[in-house]
Amino acid sequence: MRKTSIRGYSDVPSAAPGERVRFFVSADEPGRYRADVVRLVCGDTNPQGPGFKEIAVDTAVSGEYPARFQPIHAGSHVLVEDGGGLHPSGTFTLHVYVHATTPAKGAQGILTRWSAARQAGYALVVDRDGRRTGEGRELLCRGN
Repeated sequence: MRKTSIRGYSDVPSAAPGERVRFFVSADEPGRYRADVVRLVCGDTNPQGPGFKEIAVDTAVSGEYPARFQPIHAGSHVLVEDGGGLHPSGTFTLHVYVHATTPAKGAQGILTRWSAARQAGYALVVDRDGRRTGEGRELLCRGN
C-alpha cells in the first residue's frame, strides 16, 4: 500500500487565544484526512527522553476533510518597500532561520537588498554548491 503524503501550513506562525488561524492542506492523492488541533506538551521522540506528549484541544475544525492536491509554489518571496530603513550606514546583523531543501539548485537569495548592476547592497544567499566550507561559501554576505 502506498502512503499518501499530506502537507499543510498555517497563515500565521503563532496566534493568541481567540485569534483566527487559517490552514492550507495539500495531499498527493484524493481521499480524506483527519484534522485535529493539539497542544504539544513535549516533542521529544528520543526513546531515552520523556516521550512525545500531546493533548487534543476541542475545536470546531476537528474532523474529517476531503483531500485534494493543491500545488505549493516553493520559492515564494515578498518585496518590502524601502524608505531608507533597509540601507544601514554602519554595521548590522541579518538573522534568518533557513531549512534549505534545494541547495544544489544554485545561488538562492534568502534575505537580499542587492543590485547586480551596481554591485552594491547586501545579500544573504545559499551558495551554488550548497556546501559548508568555512569560507563563507554556504552563506554569502556582500556589503556595499
